[in-house]
Amino acid sequence: MQICSFFNNIQSEIIKQIKKANSEIVLAVAWFTNIDIFNELLHKLDKKVSVSLLLINDDINNRKSGLDFQHFIDKGGSFYFAEISIPMHNKYMVIDGKIVITGSYNYTYFAEAINDENIIIINGACDIVDSYYQNFKDLTSKLKPIKSIFEYHKAFPPLNNAFGFSHYGIRDMYQQSLILKEKGDEEAAH
Repeated sequence: MQICSFFNNIQSEIIKQIKKANSEIVLAVAWFTNIDIFNELLHKLDKKVSVSLLLINDDINNRKSGLDFQHFIDKGGSFYFAEISIPMHNKYMVIDGKIVITGSYNYTYFAEAINDENIIIINGACDIVDSYYQNFKDLTSKLKPIKSIFEYHKAFPPLNNAFGFSHYGIRDMYQQSLILKEKGDEEAAH
């Protein structure tokens, strides 16, 4: 068993761990806006790795300008929105039933650029990995996978300010634009 903690460059470490996946990734995270991590998950779907994603159904995750979760679904990903009445505030990923990544880090630009965050990566502790995997199965067993974001929106319109998008969400989008500008993508940053 190996346990490592990280307080900096968390996005890079998460992507490094995702790249190791050969069969399955399950991810339960409150907020997810980070396109680089999202793109790595899409790449894993292209490689026939099973990827399941559980998020809070709020206006940080569930918005037109957010990540393209329909594309994720269309590529074969399993997608779930947790019920807003019972906020799912977990932040963990299980990779191939061998690795757990957990900590305070939401998969957002705000977490990457502004907050003091942490993750712990646990590799090889079967009982710990199994408990996180079982928790994901328990959480998703009460939910139906979403097949169409558009149909879901007809039944459950996106929420307004459930967790303060005007505060956190706008600031996260601003951080995303700064990162895109730094990468030289002026058009996307605008």
